[in-house]
Amino acid sequence: MKKHQVALLLVAVVAMLAAPCGVVLCADAGSSAETTTITSFTDYREQLSDNGEAMYDAMENLSASSITGTCFIVSVTLADPVLTVGDSKDSVTSYIYEELYRDACQAWNATKLDDPMAFWAWSYDYAAKAVTNVSFADPTTYSDTVCGVTSCQITIQVDSAYYGNGSTLAEKVAAVNNARSNLSISGNTVTELIKNINSYLCGSTTVYDPYLNTDNQSAYDSTVYGLLVNTVTYNNKDVHFGVCAGFAATYQLLCEMYEVQCKTVYGEGVQSTGMVMHAWNLNIIDGKVYATDATWNNTGGNSTNFLAVGANTVINGVTFQQSHSPWSPYLGDANMLTAFLIPATNDVAYGITGNGDDNALMAYMPWIIVGLIVLILAGVLYSMARKSH
Repeated sequence: MKKHQVALLLVAVVAMLAAPCGVVLCADAGSSAETTTITSFTDYREQLSDNGEAMYDAMENLSASSITGTCFIVSVTLADPVLTVGDSKDSVTSYIYEELYRDACQAWNATKLDDPMAFWAWSYDYAAKAVTNVSFADPTTYSDTVCGVTSCQITIQVDSAYYGNGSTLAEKVAAVNNARSNLSISGNTVTELIKNINSYLCGSTTVYDPYLNTDNQSAYDSTVYGLLVNTVTYNNKDVHFGVCAGFAATYQLLCEMYEVQCKTVYGEGVQSTGMVMHAWNLNIIDGKVYATDATWNNTGGNSTNFLAVGANTVINGVTFQQSHSPWSPYLGDANMLTAFLIPATNDVAYGITGNGDDNALMAYMPWIIVGLIVLILAGVLYSMARKSH
């Protein structure tokens, strides 16, 4: 074979190898999940404004017995006075209300996500329906044109299912505490506990609400009360009903009972039937973040498909990060829910159920392909060289 033919062939080989190598290098460079070690999660509270944190703290100090009629009235001393400039009292008041209302909704969202026992957030899945009003005194004048407020009251609506039907909200909170104290999850390690918590939520006593979006839908299915206390007769058997928010909250509550680091995430879930609003959880195992979707484990026919998986774990033909998109506008909060930041999920599954090796293979697949290309081209070059003699 002539020298210029060899040179052209070598150029072709380099070009063929450049693309997959570039993909691999870029993937490695952009994959912080494989190199970042994390020991604990921070609360969503840490991502609120100063006034949002004050509102969050005031909500966390509520007592279940302090409900007034159908609402909680939360009094808040603002960390930062809300100041504004306006030509009229109406314009000033409107600006202050909008800012405080956004902070109140975000604080409500953060408490619901951080605290499965946030009973003031049990009634509804989104803040726009729960936070019905933010009131404050007439703005105080700080100068000729600048005025503002230093305190406010937030009204949080509670659904009648929680304060009526012969049971008070405080009794329902006590019932949840009693149920979790009587529940025993075995396990000596984080992975054993995660596996057994998931198994409990996928057991025969827990059912995804079959009456979702009907008149028979359980009023409690988005909360820990629905998954741990409330029972409904279904197929001649007493079971607990829940939807994704309830499964995720209960999973987090049980993790926290055993000091397992856990976060709840809201967003979109993509299935063959289309996109749905969804909730799932994150755990820390050996310094890495992994995702568990107890809802889809309960309903998907395989209770470990979505157990401690990674972003690139392939389930039913798609990766976890393709089927789970965090912080998409959640129901009625599209205009007020600021996306919270979450730590990156590890690229591959932990392998609690043996799926870690499969996903490790997928992670190294680009290198395997490069190696095969090199071997094939080496064979072609050798064959051409022999024929040229």
